[in-house]
Amino acid sequence: MAEWLGGGLQTRLLGFESSPWLHGDLMISEIKESINDLIKILSILRKKAPFHNLDENEKKELINILEEISKRINKIKEEIIKK
Repeated sequence: MAEWLGGGLQTRLLGFESSPWLHGDLMISEIKESINDLIKILSILRKKAPFHNLDENEKKELINILEEISKRINKIKEEIIKK
């Protein structure tokens, strides 16, 4: 949906452009990738609703996605601390 809105609109709506440390393409990219990964998690969980009984492969996939999100969040935290 963000692509439909021209990309930059979601950052304006969320107030990201008002934060000077987020002007770098890297930080915007990390945030967008994390949002996309969260959407992947929602998609997996919706397929398993209402009980969310996950098989081993799905559990591994969710854990991998969460680890990637965690890495990105740590990068963002480090960038905030530097500024």
